[in-house]
Amino acid sequence: IKLILSESLFNKVEVYQANSGTEEMFKSLSGNSPSIIHIATHGFSLEPESARSYYDYNSYCMGHSGLLMSGVLSNAFLDKDSVVVEDGFLKSSEIALLDLSGTELLVLSACNTGKLGLSYLGLSGLQNAFKAAGVKTILLTLDDIDDAATFIFMVTFYKNLIEGDSKREALRNAQRILRESELFGDFYYWCNFVLVD
Repeated sequence: IKLILSESLFNKVEVYQANSGTEEMFKSLSGNSPSIIHIATHGFSLEPESARSYYDYNSYCMGHSGLLMSGVLSNAFLDKDSVVVEDGFLKSSEIALLDLSGTELLVLSACNTGKLGLSYLGLSGLQNAFKAAGVKTILLTLDDIDDAATFIFMVTFYKNLIEGDSKREALRNAQRILRESELFGDFYYWCNFVLVD
């Protein structure tokens, strides 16, 4: 993805991985976010069994969903006197407070990042958080995703985007490539990618 974007109009591509992909680093984008952000990590979403109101449900989801960033496990090994600035759990409630209004496209390449939760109360969690932060369009997933299929999907999606396809056309074309492939033609591999404007 870095190579694809670097060869296009986006001449400056920064990659944060392993120890540099921290919660602190992500929060430092606030107020100066790039036009495209691609996050490949694990998401989490703990849903309540019920909710009395939309406010209760939304409040719960914002505090119990998010992304796992680098260093999340290292905090478990700290002694009781250590000071932890950020715990590595980038919660939806924290994301919503950021200014990511410079971001035209956010890609969440992780399982279940668009999980709907309690259907009668609608969307909540990560997608609400990133929309509250000002992101224009989010590419997210509705279920678990296969690593190999996702690699092909993402490379195809970005190539299509760079070649002039709209975000929706790039999505449809990437899904078509998987659908027509011998290995990933099954519905499971391509249907879970969706765009939210």
